[in-house]
Amino acid sequence: MQLENRNCLLLPHRPLLGLFCIIFSGLLLTACGMAEELSDTGKPVAPESLMELCSADVRSSIESNEEILSITYRHNGEASSEYLITDAGMIQNIRNAISQIRIEDETDLMSSDNDDIFIFTLKDENQYSISFNDHHFESTEHIYEISNDSDLWKLVRQIRENQQMQSDS
Repeated sequence: MQLENRNCLLLPHRPLLGLFCIIFSGLLLTACGMAEELSDTGKPVAPESLMELCSADVRSSIESNEEILSITYRHNGEASSEYLITDAGMIQNIRNAISQIRIEDETDLMSSDNDDIFIFTLKDENQYSISFNDHHFESTEHIYEISNDSDLWKLVRQIRENQQMQSDS
């Protein structure tokens, strides 16, 4: 009988308890980053770092010292070219350059003949790729303008020049 009385005592407070739960859930979602931040234009705010848009596996491989055996760099343009990079120093330089890239705004600009794709092959033979379209970062759902990317494109020029010099000799 006492249990029934306790339940009856809670009934008048249920609306307040429900309101408290709704408010607490809203605060929890905001604190965990589930709420989407919007810019002045009403569009979602892009993350600051390119790494924030990559999967956890990709992020961990680039930011850690996990051994990358090779990087295949593909440029798809009027003519396509592919370069296999196995030099540990160049692999580290590419890794550093990519980790410095910053995401700016989302864009609708897309080129049909200017793609740069970096395919990373890990020691365990797993592969992942990072793609750019006309020097914009391509995620699975969006294309973003980027900044702080000049080091990466300097390395790409070096790769192309070294490969050209190797085929000339």
